[in-house]
Amino acid sequence: MTFDKIFEIIDRVSSVIPVDLYRVCSELGLHLQAAQLHPDIVGQIENKDDQFVISYNLLNSSNGYRHRFTIAHEIGHYVLHKHLIGSGVDDNKAFRSTNTGMYNNSNITQRHEAEANHFAASLLMPEHILRNDAKYMSTFDLACKYQVSEQAMSYRLQNLGILTQPALF
Repeated sequence: MTFDKIFEIIDRVSSVIPVDLYRVCSELGLHLQAAQLHPDIVGQIENKDDQFVISYNLLNSSNGYRHRFTIAHEIGHYVLHKHLIGSGVDDNKAFRSTNTGMYNNSNITQRHEAEANHFAASLLMPEHILRNDAKYMSTFDLACKYQVSEQAMSYRLQNLGILTQPALF
């Protein structure tokens, strides 16, 4: 699948908020599953005979919003770093590739993890829709609408220059 086709799918699916990550995965040909992974692992993407499988860990979050960010992060690895995935990549709570899980993928660096985080934020909180919604909604209400944590929403709003950090007195 070409980058153009991938981004066409993402643009189409991300036009409805909250973004349907199951649909994104399905249209990209990714299999998505909940799994019991090592407690330090939040998610992983595996390459099983050229079938990519994203797993999110049921054991380390009671918050579905964390699962959504994890899934979007792993989609980011697929879109941006498919050539580096090898047999797989697992990510810890800080979204760092680790040797705690099944995969010790040294191809994925902190820069790649930051890119996957940026991709996840862009996928879950599309700028063109968020800028309009932010005119009328609080950070809390935006987080609820987009089904992300308030922290993720605050970071996104700050990174887009929509929200500046409050001054500390």
